[in-house]
Formats: sequence, C-alpha cells, structure tokens
Amino acid sequence: MQPIWHEHRRGAVVDLCFFAAAAGEKGKKRAGKRRVFAIAEHSDASLGDGEDKTYTCERIMRKIVEKMKLLVVAGPPSSGKTSVILQLIAALGVPRGMAGVVKFDCLTSFDHLRYREAGVPVVTGFSGATCPDHYFVSNIEDAVAWGKKKGLEWLITESAGLCNRCSPYINGVPAICVIDAIAGVNTPRKIGPMLKMADYVIITKGDIVSQAEREVFAFHVRQVNTTARVLFVNGITGQGATALKRYALQAPACDTLREKKLRFTTPSAVCSYCTEERRIGESYQMGMLKKMEFNEA
Repeated sequence: MQPIWHEHRRGAVVDLCFFAAAAGEKGKKRAGKRRVFAIAEHSDASLGDGEDKTYTCERIMRKIVEKMKLLVVAGPPSSGKTSVILQLIAALGVPRGMAGVVKFDCLTSFDHLRYREAGVPVVTGFSGATCPDHYFVSNIEDAVAWGKKKGLEWLITESAGLCNRCSPYINGVPAICVIDAIAGVNTPRKIGPMLKMADYVIITKGDIVSQAEREVFAFHVRQVNTTARVLFVNGITGQGATALKRYALQAPACDTLREKKLRFTTPSAVCSYCTEERRIGESYQMGMLKKMEFNEA
C-alpha cells in the first residue's frame, strides 16, 4: 500500500487517500479515505526524522500516532464515568473514531454498547478473580500499543474502583476520579488513593442534590485531596465538560509507559484466598494476611 497526501498546507484540513495495487488487476484502486487535521507540529522543522521533506500519509500518520494523549479515569461503580468520558470526547471535538476507550471492569459491563453507538473504538477487559489494579497494570502498556496501532489521538482508560482501595494512576499521566454527589457527604473520606492521588475530581449527579449538599460534598473532597481541581459535570447535558476539556488538553503526549511508575502501590493479592482457597480456618490462611485485634471494649 502506497499512501499519498494530496494537500500539504500547514494548519489545513487534509484528505489522506490510501491507494493499493489490487492483486490481479491493472492500475490502482482506492482503498479508503479519511480526514485528519494537519497541525503546526507537522511542519518541515518538526518532522526532523532524517528523511526528505516530502509529505506522505505514512509520515504524517506516524507523527500523529506519536502524539497520542492518554487519560486515566477511575471511580466507584455507577458514578457516571462512561457518561463523563462521552461528554469529554464530544467537547474535545476530535474526528469520529480518533478517541478510543479501554474499559477495565470485574465481572460484566454493557458500556461498550454506548461507546460503539457514539462511534468510539472500545476494548473491554474483565479481571474476574484477579485484583482489578493488578489486572490494570498488567494490561495498560498493551492498551497504549493498541491505541497507537489504531492511530488514535486520544486514549482514555476507564477503571471501576470496586474496593475503594484501587489506585490505577500513573506518574506523568493525568488522573481523573469520578464520584457522584448522591453517594453521601462522607463518601470522599471512605475512598483511598483513587481520590487522594487524582489530579482532577469530577462530581456528577449534582443536579439531584441541593446547592448546600453540593458545597458540603465538594468541601469533603478538598479535605481529602487538597491539590486536585474539583469540577461538577453533568453526564446527561454535558454541562461542565468544556471546563474539563481545557485541562485535558494540557495532557502530555504518551508514546510509551515503559519504566513509568504507579502513583501508589496496588492492594496485596498474594494470600491463599487469592489462589482459589475457599475453606475457612487459620490452617488454610497463608501468604500476606491482615488480622484484626479484638480487645475488650
């Protein structure tokens, strides 16, 4: 396949037309066509890869893929993560199919249907009996490779913190925690690193509670995480998504996650019950276990 770039004006919208020689046929056959935005980074100076200055689809697409941005979204189940992500993608205004999602869940999920309906490429993985955090860190590098292979401009991972101890955040990658205002005003104090280590805390369903409850909830969030930006986003109307978009655009390009580190340790998962032991009793309890102290009250 020999791609040809028909338009090479900086800052212009360009047509990338892909042609391939059809086997057993004379001439060339159009294989497909899609539109992308040629931005200033694709100037002669920024290409700088030792090749000549001929603009081809192959070189332009390679540069676009290298500039893919990654966001990590986490939060308790049913807090509105999928709705927030869809509203954020709409606010970003990226071409259809250029923002993808990797969904990490435990047992089942139907969110992929909503993403596909919106034209968002999605891959869903279930951790099953494995700790969700261990499952996330074992697959996140492959997720980034998938996004680059698809030529995505944005890759967003969605992870449900089912135990409130989950911490699927990576140094150097924007971390977004989504929690809903109807979960109770003390909920922020019950969530661990998933909230405390986030860069941005998105509060959803704020239209269901009173203004006073919203303020108290946000106050408790800021007590737990004093540095995060706290935003209210309506997952149905999209109100607040534009503000989240401004922060998302500051995300650095993500070429690889190799050698990067998690912001916090994952939960321990090396006891006998992690390896399918079901019998109760001290003789069956091996590995890393944490026991309570029952003193007379």
